[in-house]
Amino acid sequence: MRSGRVVTVRPRGSSTWLERHDAIDLDIQGHVDPGGTIPLPGPPGPGQRLYLARSGKERDVVTSPVSSVERPSKDIVSEYPPEAEAA
Repeated sequence: MRSGRVVTVRPRGSSTWLERHDAIDLDIQGHVDPGGTIPLPGPPGPGQRLYLARSGKERDVVTSPVSSVERPSKDIVSEYPPEAEAA
């Protein structure tokens, strides 16, 4: 995430960043509580899911539960795909 926008995605347990994912380049619109279905305002915390809304008739994106919220190290950021670094 950079300034509330998804810039890249890496599946849990993987060291590979995805070149394409439905969440990339979407803004966080809120979160969904565990077991919930209704988006709530505010950023997610551990156990909650990101809610990313799209404009128009495209489907919104709800991620798997967030495991942690932390600032990535410079080493991790340097591994981002080139498209993410420009965002």
